[in-house]
Amino acid sequence: MLREVPSQSGDTRPFRFGSTLTYLAIGAVAGLASGLFGIGGGVVVVPMLIWIASFDRHVAHATSLAALVPITISSFLGYHTFGTINYRAATAIGFGAIVGALVGTWLMHRLPARALKGVFSVVLLLAAVRMLG
Repeated sequence: MLREVPSQSGDTRPFRFGSTLTYLAIGAVAGLASGLFGIGGGVVVVPMLIWIASFDRHVAHATSLAALVPITISSFLGYHTFGTINYRAATAIGFGAIVGALVGTWLMHRLPARALKGVFSVVLLLAAVRMLG
């Protein structure tokens, strides 16, 4: 054990090499999903942090968002190389996402874990149904 890492929920997780390997594996799956399907953060990382790494739901959401920075940069570089980015749309979506992220972050800290789980599950289910249709 190298050091204790306190989470916002007050628990502590020992920082171990095995944990790092687990996080690297989660990141690899998220990176693959991001590059292949344009997804990764909420759809892949949050459930894996909860199920595999036993993260508190709120901490999993926040950690997933922090991990999106390198995932997004590497996926961006790949898609940029192939010329498949609509920069006008990406810029507008990005500015809208800033506002949405601020509101969402505020709201997430006010929702109990059970409500967050329900809302997240419904969003994933609706996305899956929409993609099948």
